[in-house]
Amino acid sequence: MPLTAHQPKAMINIAGKPMIHYMVDEILAAGIKHIIFVIAPDQKVFKDYFNSAKRNNEWKKEKVKFDFAVQKTPKGNGDALLPTKKFLKKGELFLVAFADDVIPAKESPINNLIKISQKHKGPILTLEYVPKKLLHKYGLVKISSKQGNVYKIEDIVEKPKLKDAPSNLGAIGRYVLPYSIYRYIQIIANRLKNTDKEVYLTDAIKLWLKNGGKVFGWLFSGAKFDAGSKIGLLEARTYFDARHKE
Repeated sequence: MPLTAHQPKAMINIAGKPMIHYMVDEILAAGIKHIIFVIAPDQKVFKDYFNSAKRNNEWKKEKVKFDFAVQKTPKGNGDALLPTKKFLKKGELFLVAFADDVIPAKESPINNLIKISQKHKGPILTLEYVPKKLLHKYGLVKISSKQGNVYKIEDIVEKPKLKDAPSNLGAIGRYVLPYSIYRYIQIIANRLKNTDKEVYLTDAIKLWLKNGGKVFGWLFSGAKFDAGSKIGLLEARTYFDARHKE
């Protein structure tokens, strides 16, 4: 605020395109052709923008399919996934991407995430080292073992106090998840139904772990910008402006 008073955060400009445009470029570069946007009931701007962009620019050649799922009230990123279930096939893996984590397409972790998830047949999170002063803003993981840049995750804690942080490894907004994770999201949603608490995806992953599921993490070291913060937005604009053809 106040920049988001008249537009959704994901439509904020970075070098002539809204930040969500970069997320779509990244996903298409990984070979994914079906993208489901989770929007609020009053966010028609996303439909207008992407339907227009698909007709008028390079995406026209991609044969990409856009669907729009509506989250009726902002009850957390786990709750946001529930209306997407109807667009997916039972048993398939799917990518979750947050638009305000802006990653250049050439730096994207998506292909690696898909390969690791297929190999281990389970969820895979993108991890990064988090500065001490920012630990309370992330979902932080507890590690049981590692092989190269792939970690086996024992637990995950959403936005802990500093004294409760299990590590300085935080999950960023690129996940590959199995269809069966919806079951655990729904369990969490049912528990919190008559409360004002948010349904976090990390809580569903935590429940998955408690029920014997395996979760892995991949340490990402490429360019990534937290465009949900003022300094991250400035960094993203500097990066993409410097590489713009004009």
